[in-house]
Amino acid sequence: GSCLLYGDSGLPNQKGPLAPDKIVLRDGWSPSSTYLLINLRFTGWHRYKATSTITVVHKGGPLIVDDLEHSPLSWLPKGRSLFRDKRIPRENLNGLVVTKNGMAAALYGFTGMGEYWAQDPPFYADIVSFGTDTEKDWAHIRIRNWRGWDHDRRIYLYRDGGPVIVEDEAVGPPSAQSAFVWHVVGAEQVGRERFRLYGRPVTAEIAFEPAQPYEAEISRNGNAKTTVVYYTSRLRTTITFFP
Repeated sequence: GSCLLYGDSGLPNQKGPLAPDKIVLRDGWSPSSTYLLINLRFTGWHRYKATSTITVVHKGGPLIVDDLEHSPLSWLPKGRSLFRDKRIPRENLNGLVVTKNGMAAALYGFTGMGEYWAQDPPFYADIVSFGTDTEKDWAHIRIRNWRGWDHDRRIYLYRDGGPVIVEDEAVGPPSAQSAFVWHVVGAEQVGRERFRLYGRPVTAEIAFEPAQPYEAEISRNGNAKTTVVYYTSRLRTTITFFP
């Protein structure tokens, strides 16, 4: 069932103490069961900067995934040329992104090189709570002071085919900008903030509920994936996956 996983915090050639690594929330083991994988950390040698992001939401098929489907880099040797072999930008994951500040922001403003969003999330997310009971499983994780931003993410998985609810709240400097990014698979937009998702063998819906005024950006990669980005200076968003 649902579990909190710990992993080695050291380098490939140097062991370190165990540290929180991932959370799995799962309501069963049948093909139509719901499960989520939540990443808790990024360390210096690891290019997958996935602190407090959701790698996958699966219900009969993938509904939310990381955006890793990019063409290989032809000028690199085989085994090093795939997009996932290089550093994966933070905005290709499902979580909070924040703007750069200081010298990094100045360099981007002058040159336009690199990514618009900061690529240095905290090494670890704090685990505020994790638990299971007969009705639901849940996790509350927190990022502290990422370029002045604090982010709380609460995730609830209700048992027996019930909904999955993800509540996000991020608070940061008044002049800064942040966003929540979601990469939705097989989505048909059926409302301003509602999408129908086609997993196999089930169909689900996802509803976004921003709590403050916001700007939304929706882009599509054919029929395979829809990217939904919500921008605002103070973020509070709830998404619900309905069976």
